[in-house]
Amino acid sequence: MSIRIQRNANGNAINFIGSSQPAYWNSCLSGQVNSDDATRVDVVNDIRTTDSDKPFYEFYGIPYTEFTDRDGNSFADASAAAAYITAEANVVGGGTFIFSASDTLDVSRDATNTNLLFSTGDSYGVNAIKAVAQEDGNITITENVAGGSDLFTDIRPASVTVGGDKPTSVTATAVVNTLNALFTVTPLGLGGVDPVSSYTTLNTGNFTHTVFGDVTFDGSNFTYVKGANTGSQNTDGFKSTDSVLSTAGEYVEYDWASVAPNYGSAFTMGFTSNTAYTPDGGEMGGLDLALRLKGLKVEENHDYGSVIENGYYNTP
Repeated sequence: MSIRIQRNANGNAINFIGSSQPAYWNSCLSGQVNSDDATRVDVVNDIRTTDSDKPFYEFYGIPYTEFTDRDGNSFADASAAAAYITAEANVVGGGTFIFSASDTLDVSRDATNTNLLFSTGDSYGVNAIKAVAQEDGNITITENVAGGSDLFTDIRPASVTVGGDKPTSVTATAVVNTLNALFTVTPLGLGGVDPVSSYTTLNTGNFTHTVFGDVTFDGSNFTYVKGANTGSQNTDGFKSTDSVLSTAGEYVEYDWASVAPNYGSAFTMGFTSNTAYTPDGGEMGGLDLALRLKGLKVEENHDYGSVIENGYYNTP
């Protein structure tokens, strides 16, 4: 039976799996080629060695073929085995957290959406880390910089929860996407776009919505379509009677397409606590919060309104 060498970053130790001496603290051991037989390996306990001429051996004269690396791969010769033992047994810093099949990981954001909290007790700033799929179907979380170090490896997709909830799909790709959506936030005011969606969108029409005027609803792709203005141009639109926004940080995104920049009519978007609200001649009266756009421009100094530091200009 071979002796598999595996660093245990969680315990800051090195394990010799399959031997009668299975575990040693980090920075205790070093490997060397046996002085009498170049096909054998010695493992010296540097801490217990008090006389350099009389090293304290934990393993002595073991054929290099008896050792394998953490993945079960054989070594080319005794020198390669000894060098691997020395490197794995003397890791500077905290190293990488290697997950076992029984380890679980829950990740969430704090209330400010600026810190990522791990059930391991670790925390990282948003945008500082990323998840990547391993070839074996597990997941690695690494620093989100060029040449960044691995922080967590061998995470089983089925062992991951986000805010206590398991992702809908537990394939490696799906869980990686879920984690990166959580890890990535675009700060306000930078004008960027999330490289991975970090928010949940409601786009299935599973709320009460009503169209009015010359507008139709395309349920196949959840789109409201403006018609040819066969009636009043001031009362065309749609509304939802449900509380679509319920949690701090949620928002509604309007995608206004295929409109000439100087289109004469205005577009009003807003919110009201009055579920019976009906457009009133194109005015924004009755809306608790509103913004009116003319064409694709936010106009200034007239009743179409614009957002200024102290609130809304003029009307409403």
